[in-house]
Amino acid sequence: MNKKDIPYQLLEAVQNTIGKMDELVIPVDDTQAYIHLKDLDESSKFYFRVLPNKNSLYPYDIHHFPKSKKEFNDDKREMIGIKSVVKYLERWLELIREYNFSNTIFDDGIVIGYQEDFFKDFEAVTFEIPQRAFSYEQQIQLIGYIDELIPLLMAFRDNPSYPGIVSQGKRLQETISERMKTDWLKSFALLLAKIFKMGSIPLLQKVYLVRKNELLNTILPTKD
Repeated sequence: MNKKDIPYQLLEAVQNTIGKMDELVIPVDDTQAYIHLKDLDESSKFYFRVLPNKNSLYPYDIHHFPKSKKEFNDDKREMIGIKSVVKYLERWLELIREYNFSNTIFDDGIVIGYQEDFFKDFEAVTFEIPQRAFSYEQQIQLIGYIDELIPLLMAFRDNPSYPGIVSQGKRLQETISERMKTDWLKSFALLLAKIFKMGSIPLLQKVYLVRKNELLNTILPTKD
């Protein structure tokens, strides 16, 4: 759905609610819904839909899964207003975040191990000033770096992980100005880990290992 097909009040409220958690979800093309979001994890069934309702005072219906931490089923709410949409969306996004940051025996230990290895390269950044955004110049350079990386992934377009990896790369670009260094770099390390597991070792050698020092010089904090 085109953003101009969505009531602006709803569009603004949803975008503001997603905010720094934009890396958790991707939009889905849905001709029946104003908003349809799904978990970025391609293996997840989590979704959140906002549909029109003819009631002028409470013009939205929502369908989402899961309902809550305690109730692992669909939830439907009819004739609700914008504040209620935001409330349920916040709960749904927070539940995805909690799932993502909980390490269990069901997680892909290979990807987690690779992510930890890549993140070690960035420890100097996160140790010195973890709660600071990248400078404008750093953002431009890192966005450009991902611009170089994404087209090279086309060689793996038949891999089931390819769509999610490309979406994650684009989200990293879109959200870099809104996120703290530590948070963004954890997601960046996860992106590299998924690429590594996908079997694109030569690709990472070309765009990461060979250029690691250049990349680290870009993201390391400038000394005052």
